[in-house]
Amino acid sequence: MIIQILLFGAGALILIATFFDFFHTTLSGNGFGILSGAVNTGLSKLVMDKKSILNFKYSGLLHILGTTATWLLLLLLGVYLILISNDTMVVHSDSKLPADYVERFYY
Repeated sequence: MIIQILLFGAGALILIATFFDFFHTTLSGNGFGILSGAVNTGLSKLVMDKKSILNFKYSGLLHILGTTATWLLLLLLGVYLILISNDTMVVHSDSKLPADYVERFYY
Protein backbone atom coordinates (compact mmCIF):
# COMPACT_ATOMS: atom_id res chain seq x y z
CA MET A 1 0.00 0.00 0.00
CA ILE A 2 2.80 2.44 0.89
CA ILE A 3 4.67 1.53 -2.31
CA GLN A 4 1.53 2.25 -4.34
CA ILE A 5 1.16 5.67 -2.75
CA LEU A 6 4.84 6.46 -3.28
CA LEU A 7 4.76 5.38 -6.93
CA PHE A 8 1.59 7.37 -7.61
CA GLY A 9 2.94 10.40 -5.77
CA ALA A 10 6.28 10.26 -7.57
CA GLY A 11 4.55 9.94 -10.94
CA ALA A 12 2.21 12.84 -10.18
CA LEU A 13 5.10 14.98 -8.94
CA ILE A 14 7.12 14.28 -12.10
CA LEU A 15 4.13 15.18 -14.28
CA ILE A 16 3.43 18.40 -12.39
CA ALA A 17 7.09 19.46 -12.44
CA THR A 18 7.37 18.70 -16.16
CA PHE A 19 4.19 20.62 -17.04
CA PHE A 20 5.29 23.57 -14.91
CA ASP A 21 8.74 23.58 -16.54
CA PHE A 22 7.24 23.31 -20.03
CA PHE A 23 4.82 26.18 -19.54
CA HIS A 24 7.36 28.35 -17.75
CA THR A 25 9.93 27.82 -20.50
CA THR A 26 7.62 28.23 -23.47
CA LEU A 27 5.11 30.84 -22.32
CA SER A 28 6.53 33.02 -19.57
CA GLY A 29 9.30 34.88 -21.38
CA ASN A 30 11.40 34.69 -18.19
CA GLY A 31 13.89 32.15 -19.46
CA PHE A 32 14.18 28.48 -18.69
CA GLY A 33 12.37 26.47 -16.08
CA ILE A 34 14.45 24.53 -13.57
CA LEU A 35 14.51 21.26 -15.53
CA SER A 36 15.10 22.72 -18.97
CA GLY A 37 17.69 25.11 -17.54
CA ALA A 38 19.69 22.18 -16.19
CA VAL A 39 19.46 20.33 -19.50
CA ASN A 40 20.53 23.36 -21.50
CA THR A 41 23.39 24.17 -19.14
CA GLY A 42 24.72 20.65 -19.64
CA LEU A 43 24.30 20.90 -23.39
CA SER A 44 26.05 24.27 -23.46
CA LYS A 45 29.05 22.83 -21.65
CA LEU A 46 29.13 19.97 -24.13
CA VAL A 47 29.02 22.31 -27.13
CA MET A 48 31.54 24.80 -25.71
CA ASP A 49 34.08 22.09 -24.84
CA LYS A 50 34.40 20.97 -28.46
CA LYS A 51 35.03 24.46 -29.95
CA SER A 52 33.98 23.34 -33.41
CA ILE A 53 32.10 25.61 -35.81
CA LEU A 54 29.86 22.65 -36.63
CA ASN A 55 28.88 22.35 -32.97
CA PHE A 56 28.04 26.04 -32.80
CA LYS A 57 26.06 25.84 -36.04
CA TYR A 58 23.77 23.13 -34.70
CA SER A 59 23.75 24.06 -31.01
CA GLY A 60 20.28 25.65 -31.21
CA LEU A 61 18.82 22.52 -32.74
CA LEU A 62 20.62 20.40 -30.14
CA HIS A 63 19.14 22.49 -27.32
CA ILE A 64 15.61 22.28 -28.69
CA LEU A 65 15.80 18.54 -29.30
CA GLY A 66 17.44 17.89 -25.93
CA THR A 67 14.86 19.90 -24.01
CA THR A 68 11.93 18.36 -25.89
CA ALA A 69 13.29 14.82 -25.45
CA THR A 70 13.74 15.46 -21.71
CA TRP A 71 10.16 16.66 -21.34
CA LEU A 72 8.86 13.67 -23.31
CA LEU A 73 10.86 11.14 -21.29
CA LEU A 74 9.75 12.71 -18.00
CA LEU A 75 6.10 12.63 -19.09
CA LEU A 76 6.42 8.97 -20.08
CA LEU A 77 8.12 8.15 -16.78
CA GLY A 78 5.46 9.96 -14.76
CA VAL A 79 2.58 8.23 -16.50
CA TYR A 80 4.32 4.86 -16.25
CA LEU A 81 4.86 5.27 -12.50
CA ILE A 82 1.18 6.07 -12.08
CA LEU A 83 0.15 3.07 -14.18
CA ILE A 84 2.32 0.64 -12.20
CA SER A 85 1.20 2.05 -8.85
CA ASN A 86 -1.88 -0.17 -8.78
CA ASP A 87 -2.51 -3.57 -10.37
CA THR A 88 -5.99 -2.55 -11.51
CA MET A 89 -4.88 0.58 -13.38
CA VAL A 90 -4.62 -1.37 -16.64
CA VAL A 91 -6.49 -4.64 -17.12
CA HIS A 92 -7.16 -6.92 -20.08
CA SER A 93 -10.61 -6.22 -21.45
CA ASP A 94 -11.45 -9.90 -22.00
CA SER A 95 -10.05 -11.60 -18.93
CA LYS A 96 -10.11 -8.63 -16.50
CA LEU A 97 -6.66 -9.71 -15.31
CA PRO A 98 -4.07 -7.04 -14.53
CA ALA A 99 -1.64 -6.22 -17.30
CA ASP A 100 2.04 -6.89 -16.71
CA TYR A 101 4.67 -4.13 -16.63
CA VAL A 102 5.54 -4.35 -20.33
CA GLU A 103 1.88 -4.14 -21.32
CA ARG A 104 1.39 -1.14 -19.03
CA PHE A 105 4.34 0.59 -20.68
CA TYR A 106 2.83 -0.15 -24.08
CA TYR A 107 -0.53 1.21 -22.90
